[in-house]
Parts: sequence; structure tokens; C-alpha cells
Amino acid sequence: MDIQVLKIVPGQVPETVTMPNTLEAFQEAVGGHIETVGLDANAVLVCNEEGKLIGLPANRQVGGDTIAGTFLIVGAEDGEFCSLSNGDAAHYASRFAEPMPVQEGPTTWEFHVF
Repeated sequence: MDIQVLKIVPGQVPETVTMPNTLEAFQEAVGGHIETVGLDANAVLVCNEEGKLIGLPANRQVGGDTIAGTFLIVGAEDGEFCSLSNGDAAHYASRFAEPMPVQEGPTTWEFHVF
């Protein structure tokens, strides 16, 4: 079954796309293993689990963190992914409308151990 999601590529404006609701489709969209970040009761951010480790470009700020690489915003219902409502799609498209500046060459991430 296909679902409507918001796809956010580094340096580009968010785009509403339709994609299969499968693990494989999500992994292909973000370029690797997925990690989820809850945004609110109805929406989840899906990104590449190793985005920073493999040097994917900085994309957007979420909370106090930077998401690296392409990510998706999907709907959430009873612990399952589903289509974003039109209202949620518009809200997150507006929230993530401004891309971070694109850097030339690979992104270098700095990690600190405390």
C-alpha cells in the first residue's frame, strides 16, 4: 500500500511524494538503515541511521540536532507509518522550507564523547 510522505532533500524545498509503505522503500529513500525521531503524536521523521557517520550533507535542524542526508516525514497511527494528513504535510513543509547552506565536498562531522 502506498502512503503520502514529505521528502526533504539537502538544499531543496520539501516535496510531497507517494511511496510504498515498506522498510525497503524507506531505506532506499534515505540511503541506508533507518532511524525514527518522533515529532508529535501524528508525525515521525525517518532518516539514515548512520547519516553523520558516513558524511551525508547537513540537511535541517530538528530540536538541537542536525539531520544529515535526505529524510522523510511520515504519519503515525497506532505505532505504524501511514500517510501524512494534508494539514500535517503543509505544517512540516512550512517548518522545513528553508534549506541549510550547501557545503562543497563531503561533510565532516565532529563527535565528542562525554
